[in-house]
Amino acid sequence: MKNIIFKEEQRFTQWWLWLILIITLIMPPLVNPNESSNYYLLISILLLALIYLTKLTTLVTKEGIHYRFFPFHFKEKIIKIEEIKTYEQIKYNPIFDYGGWGIRYGSNGKAYNVKGNIGVRILLKNGKKILFGTQDAHRFISAIKEANSSGE
Repeated sequence: MKNIIFKEEQRFTQWWLWLILIITLIMPPLVNPNESSNYYLLISILLLALIYLTKLTTLVTKEGIHYRFFPFHFKEKIIKIEEIKTYEQIKYNPIFDYGGWGIRYGSNGKAYNVKGNIGVRILLKNGKKILFGTQDAHRFISAIKEANSSGE
């Protein structure tokens, strides 16, 4: 069993996101009731279920940073502590810096974000940059420091 120093699970819980989704899903059948509603209902339910089930889990252990963006990652991924060159807390704009939420690619590297504008940016020794959006950056950073000091 892993010795977990930090654990965070995040979901898409923003009220405005759900409002936009619901309006987008209920408007077409109201505007054009002659369309095939069974097909539309099925697509709507699947889309809502996908967003509801999506979850970003980040863990910090002495081994490294473990992460999984369910349902897009079937298995947990890991960044080993010895692969990390630097890490820092940053404030970012999800839309302008990475093009939105989710698993994103931008000029600043790869991002895993669900909500908010605070993250922990990791620079790997191979030059790659990875951002993890977080609701508790202070604890995330402290956990990386603790894991890093235990490996020295």
